[in-house]
Amino acid sequence: NRSLKWDPAAETIVGDDESSLEDRKIGISSPLARALMGRKAKDDVEIRTPKGVKEATVLKVEFK
Repeated sequence: NRSLKWDPAAETIVGDDESSLEDRKIGISSPLARALMGRKAKDDVEIRTPKGVKEATVLKVEFK
């Protein structure tokens, strides 16, 4: 398992038809969104992708 590397800027979970990589909006059915649903800060998550399982830690959660 390799750690998932990405800029820790905010990601917004949206409906699949609203997803946009440029706007950092990820669709609800994406592996990342599914892994983050119901999580809180400091939770460790496993993100299952077609290329294998990635690991990450949730830094912060906001509801808007």
